[in-house]
Parts: sequence; structure tokens; C-alpha cells
Amino acid sequence: MFRKHRSGYVTAVLLSVVVIAVILVLVFKDSLISMGSGGTNQFVITEPVVQGDLLVTVTEDGTLESAANVEVKCEVAGGSSILWIIDDGENVKKGDKIIELDSSTLEDQIIAQQNVLETAKASKIQAENDYKVAVISVDEYKNGIFKKEMTDADTQITIADENLSNAENSLEHSEKMFRKGYLSELELAAQKFAVKRSNLEAEAAKAAKSILQDYTYKKMLEDLESKVVTADAKRISEERSFELESNKLTKLESQKKNCIVYAPQDGMVVYANSKSRWGQQTATIEEGATVRERQAIIKLPDLSQMQVNVKVHESKVEMLEPGLRAIVRVQGQDLKGRVEFVANQPEQGSFMAAKVQEYSTIVRIDGEQTGLKPGMTAEATILVTHEKDKLKIPVAAVVEKGGNFYSWVDLGGDFEKRPLSLGASDENFVIVKDGLTQADVVVMNPRAVIPEARGDAEDEGESSSDKVTKFGDTSTAPKVDPTAGPVQKKSKKTPGGGGEATKTDYKKKYGGSGSKGGGRDMSAMFSGMDKDSDGVLKGDEIPSFLKSRVDSMDSNKDGGISKDEMTKAFEKMRSGGGGRPGGGGRPPQQ
Repeated sequence: MFRKHRSGYVTAVLLSVVVIAVILVLVFKDSLISMGSGGTNQFVITEPVVQGDLLVTVTEDGTLESAANVEVKCEVAGGSSILWIIDDGENVKKGDKIIELDSSTLEDQIIAQQNVLETAKASKIQAENDYKVAVISVDEYKNGIFKKEMTDADTQITIADENLSNAENSLEHSEKMFRKGYLSELELAAQKFAVKRSNLEAEAAKAAKSILQDYTYKKMLEDLESKVVTADAKRISEERSFELESNKLTKLESQKKNCIVYAPQDGMVVYANSKSRWGQQTATIEEGATVRERQAIIKLPDLSQMQVNVKVHESKVEMLEPGLRAIVRVQGQDLKGRVEFVANQPEQGSFMAAKVQEYSTIVRIDGEQTGLKPGMTAEATILVTHEKDKLKIPVAAVVEKGGNFYSWVDLGGDFEKRPLSLGASDENFVIVKDGLTQADVVVMNPRAVIPEARGDAEDEGESSSDKVTKFGDTSTAPKVDPTAGPVQKKSKKTPGGGGEATKTDYKKKYGGSGSKGGGRDMSAMFSGMDKDSDGVLKGDEIPSFLKSRVDSMDSNKDGGISKDEMTKAFEKMRSGGGGRPGGGGRPPQQ
């Protein structure tokens, strides 16, 4: 009880203490304890060390979607407009007509391309004929013209040789007749000139043959063969042009066929409407709407194979990996599932939540399901690890200093600092591997009521809050279900996340000093944290050990924690088994 400071107030003070004690007993249903010597005028909140199971989970809301989702896209080059489309939500069979796109532009293009193709065909035929002629010309010259020219050359040589022989014979006879005096000198000179002319003609005939054989033949053959090569190249070019134009026509005809779209599989029609990151409609599927090439028009989900797409906060995503078991709650039923995919890049957030980093995670529901539809809201609880029959304490009872963790044990008025070896943790509790026994009772608000704990936090300075320190170890934690796949996860998360603690802002106490008489209740604790007195804890006002629990405590999803939300969360912890953060207290003895 309080000592008497003024005689006139003794009775009033005693009555106040009794009333407060009765209220605390009714609210917290625990015994009230006092501070030891040197304590401040604060209520001490205590909790016993308990032994039990610890199930580390990550729970997020998401949206159902098909795991085998087929998209029907516009396959018309340049896009088109929708003339007719089957009703949204209609069940169809494979081969059913589901979309008709406008093909009028394609029909005009087909007619124009047919004309182009005919021109290309004519050019191709002409090039083929030119090539054939060029090939024949080579053979004609080699085996026809050249041989004839060689024969003509030989004839000219023979004639020249014969003329030379006759001239020589005539000259010989003329010389005899000249010696006998029958011919004059002039007649003899004429005979000599005739021999010279015949000799020159014979040499010219032989030279003509040599030129024909050594030069003309090669030149003509080279020229003709070059024309063959040119004609062949032209032929190939025209053939390729024809093929190109033919392919264009084929594609246009194929695109015209694509204007009538049939269901590739059985399923329920879902229009592929899309929205921007700000929630604005960016694509509306309806008759008359213009769709671009490769734009999705309809989705045909396989409703027997479903999955849920959840967005996991950055503080929890490192706990997750493919293969972890999960429970999906949708439409009042719990379904088994497994983590299929965890994104390695955050989702593009909205302008209003640009600083919130969330990672898309796919949880595949086991087996075939009925009655589920895409777009339904679902809650996925991912089972990270399950520790059985372990000592555990609330995470609020843990103080960090220099990378080590401590708790203060109530010894009936005095408090003993205990170094701790910690294991896995969830949002509320952490496993104690060494340092405490089941018989111990720990202080839940050591920074608020124990000067040494406040000093530990304050001695850390700002640099301590910037360190990443180990808070437990899940490397040896057992699997949730040994027959259901891996559930263990190396983690780098907050104390409420089952792995390493992030920035430990434990220097932030549960409020400042100065509470008197009535002791320290939840309101005083909240007021001490609420630096700007706006009634909401946000940003740096939220202690590190609470950051991982903001999502679960923030019932109105405004990104902060109100006093009412904190009170309800702590009451939930109190009723959740093993430890109650508001476990009890009594005014300090003087």
C-alpha cells in the first residue's frame, strides 16, 4: 500500500487503491505484483512461461483464379472490332463459336493482294523462260554456232591453200615460158604477185581460225554463261517474290478465318476486362469495342483446378517458399493447398500505397473443386513451421541488447535479468530454448517499469535500431506435416515472423514516465507511444516487435494502430492460450 504523505489523504488513497485493485483483478484475472526497490511508479504486467505448441503461419487475403486459365486473344494483325461475343459467364464446350470480329478490312486487303500475286506470277513465269533461253543459247553456241564457224574457217584455209598451190604452179610454168621467150617480164611479174596474194590469203585464213578458237569462242561463251547466271538470279528473285506475295495472301485469308473464334476448351466465359493500378477501367470487352492485336478478349478458366493469388507483405515474404502447405478458406469451407510460386519482385503498388511492398504468392488448391468461381475472395493460411511442446513467452517480454536477448523474471518483488536463447516465433509468442523454466514468470513491460531495461534500450542508441539481429532459429524446426512436403523456411523476419528480427526499436518504451496513483494501464502505454498525439500509431511510432503484426491488428486497414485496435489485439492474445499481455499488476509498494 501507499505510505501516508499527507494525513488528510490517507483514507482517500486507500480507497482508491482498493478500487483500482478490484478493477484490475476483474479485467486481467491475474494476481497483482509490486515493483522492487528502485522501480518507478508503474504497473508491472507479468506472464508465466508456458509450455505448448507454436504454429508459425502467414495469413493473407487473396482472390481465386483458375490454375489452368486459357486466354483467347485477338489474332488479327492491327486489331479489329467485336461484331459479336458470347455472354459473360456462359458455359461453353470446345469448338463452340464465342467471338466474331469485323473482317471487312481484311476482305479488301485480300482482293488487292490477289492482284499483286497475279502480277508476281507473270513476272515469275517470264523470268523462268528467260533462264531457259539463256541455257539453250550456251548449248547452241558450243555445239552449233562455234562448230559451224570452225568449219567455215577450215574451208577458208583449204581454199586459200589450194589457191596458193595453183598460183605457185602457174608461176613455175610462167617462168619456163619466160625463159623460152613466150612471156614478157610483165606477165611473169603478175604471176609472182598472184603467188604472194594467195600466200597472204592462206595465212589470213589460218589466223582467223586461230582467233575464233582462242578468243572469240571464250568471249562468246563467257557472255552467254553470264546471261545464264543473270537469268537464273532473276528467276530465283521472282520465285521468292511470288512466294512472299502468296504468303501474304495466305496470312490475310488466315486472319479472316481468325475473325471467327471458337472455344479451345470447355469452360466458363470470363471477359478479359482490365483496370489500371488506380482502379480505372482500361479495357472493356463488349460488342463494338476495338481490340488490339494479341489483346486478351476472353478467359476460359478450368474451374476444377483453382488457386488463390495473395499479396504478402515484405516483412513476411522471406518466410515463404514453394512447397509449403496451406489452408485456404473460401465460402465457409477450408481447403488444403500448397504454395506454388513466390514472386521475387514486388507488385506495382498504387499511388496511395507506393511505399507498401507486396509480393504475389500463388497457393494451389489440392484436387478438383466444384462450386468455386474466379474472383471470389479467399483467405490463405500458409503453414511455415510447427514447434511442439516447447517453452514460450510473449514477444513483448523480450529486450534486445547488442544482438543478445533478455527477459526479466519476477522473483516476488525483485526482478532478475535472464539471457535468452530463442527459437521460432509467431506474431505473439517466441520459443525459449534456454534461459527460462516453466516455473518462471516474466515481465511483459520491462522498459516501462525496470530502469535497467530502459537503460539497455537507451544505451543501444540509434545504431542499435539499425542492426539486423538473430531472433530465434527455425533451421531445426520440424515440418508441419512430414508427409505433405517441406514446411521449414530460413527466415529473416521480425520477432513475430519466426526468424531474424529486423530493426529493434526497443528503445521506444510503452510510454514516458509520470503516471501516478492509478498506475500504468493500456491508455498510458498507448499515449507514451503516440508521439504526435493523433490517436494512431504509425511509421516510427510503432515498436519493432509490433511492425510484423500491423496487418493483423489494423482492423480498419488504414495503415496504423489505434488504441482500440491495440486493446482488442492484446485481449485476443490473452484469450489465445498461454500468456496474457495484460496479465496483471499492482501498484508499487513504498
